Amino acid sequence: MLPINSTLVPTVSRFLNDDWNHLFDWSDRPLAHLSSSLPPVNFKDTDESIIIHMAAPGMDKSDFDIQLKEHQITISAESANTPSDDDTYLKREYNYHSFSRSFAIEESLIDRDKIEAKYHDGILTITLPKKEKSSLKSHKNIEVK
Repeated sequence: MLPINSTLVPTVSRFLNDDWNHLFDWSDRPLAHLSSSLPPVNFKDTDESIIIHMAAPGMDKSDFDIQLKEHQITISAESANTPSDDDTYLKREYNYHSFSRSFAIEESLIDRDKIEAKYHDGILTITLPKKEKSSLKSHKNIEVK
């Protein structure tokens, strides 16, 4: 067994108690460092559609770019808050925000022509209507002989 260096223990302990606890504490840092955070998303599966709700407050509907390619939906946005020349700020912590999120979607279940997206009160809602059940081949029983 190796002996423990008694001078090292207080140093490691101080690091874990002081520096480590503040490593992820961004309370005194500008919000620009947080601009890469991803907005939270909820998925809802109904009989008729898959509904995606994304919390993205402070955006404008023209900021969003939504694309469905093969088996993936990508939601991205860029927003810049540019003050006018007559605005006077004492402190300014935000001015640009962007994100991109991608999710796997079984495209064969989705009716591409009926996809809708709406943005209201900071929530982006994307409705992916499912194809009619008669056109789906989602389940088949195989008889064992």
